[in-house]
Amino acid sequence: MLLSVSASAQLTLVSTGGTMANPVYNYDIKVTNTGNTNVGTFWFGWIIGSDFLPSTPLSASSPAGWGNPTVIPNGSSDGASIQWVATSGAVPAGQSLSGFDFSSPDSPTTLAAASPKHSPTPAMTSEVYSGGLFSDGGFTLTPTVAVTLTASTTTLTTSAPSINAGDPVTFTATVSGSGATPTGTVTFSNGGNSLGTFPLQGNTATFSTATLPTGSDSITATYTGDATFASSVSTPLTETVLPAPTLVPTIAKSTLPKTVVAGLPAHGTITVDVSNHTAATVTGTVTVQIFAVTDGGIDGSAVLVAHLTRRLNVRKTRRLVMGVPVRSLPRDLVPGSYTLLARVIDPSSNINDSITGPTLHVATPVVNLTVRTFVRRGHEASVTIPIPPIVPTRPRADA
Repeated sequence: MLLSVSASAQLTLVSTGGTMANPVYNYDIKVTNTGNTNVGTFWFGWIIGSDFLPSTPLSASSPAGWGNPTVIPNGSSDGASIQWVATSGAVPAGQSLSGFDFSSPDSPTTLAAASPKHSPTPAMTSEVYSGGLFSDGGFTLTPTVAVTLTASTTTLTTSAPSINAGDPVTFTATVSGSGATPTGTVTFSNGGNSLGTFPLQGNTATFSTATLPTGSDSITATYTGDATFASSVSTPLTETVLPAPTLVPTIAKSTLPKTVVAGLPAHGTITVDVSNHTAATVTGTVTVQIFAVTDGGIDGSAVLVAHLTRRLNVRKTRRLVMGVPVRSLPRDLVPGSYTLLARVIDPSSNINDSITGPTLHVATPVVNLTVRTFVRRGHEASVTIPIPPIVPTRPRADA
């Protein structure tokens, strides 16, 4: 029978290391003898007279029964290669052998492409021989690349879920996966439109902007993947961008009693600072409303306490002080503790609310009925009977 040597090989990415700027890829090659004689010499990235690997391998090791590998460095006009020669463990016909390992700065994509020095020859073009070098005609093969990527997960957070138009916001994408730290880049998008691509630092990438359009923006982060980790996309994050504020209220002080009774006279003044946050003078009719709230913001449960409408002329980046008088509190303000917040409606119908304000305690009204009776020997006795009032439960004022 005519003896022949032939083989196939599979290159597998085992792991990655190094840094994002200087990654190191660790490979294993499995050689399968498809001929009918032993394979005793294996050159990787080489045929007679030419070396193909773009970069010199950083290290190499051998399977059992093979001597130390010879790494041929990348010359000035040629590529690099690795030679393995069996000492006692030649690969028999029909069998496979792994353990032809090496590390390289070249990615699987780079190795699978053409050699930069000998285009269009594939960089991994290799030779096997039944014994020593040139002991027979040899066989040329191109190893296949097998890369099993690890799943990754990308999560997205925001520095502020709600902002005013023109305010800065920072989005942070965190990429996680088992084993090594993911490398590569993350692309941030708004409704499918790219906002920019940024490198991972550690396992996070950040993107800051002050130009998001008003409305509910749908932001996503897409990790492009690397030689170890597969790509992944974050769950869309809703960023609410409110119209840019014009007049912003702040309650400076209140002369109301700290404890009042709903429906009864409660004279006082709420002093409101109205600041112009625009680059132009705001002129026109402005309404300032005072609300009593229990949940930190002016919403449907807030109760309107007082309001004042005036024509104002607020110069750019300046503020104006307004005193909003209070004569009594609404009867539907049930007993409890409240925070007073201010709302300003500017001439363009833009609405802005204060964030903090003074507290107000609404007490339960009590009616004292005194019944006088006379007993023997002219002694007088009295009995006081407290009768709590009926508290109205009509709907709250519109916020």
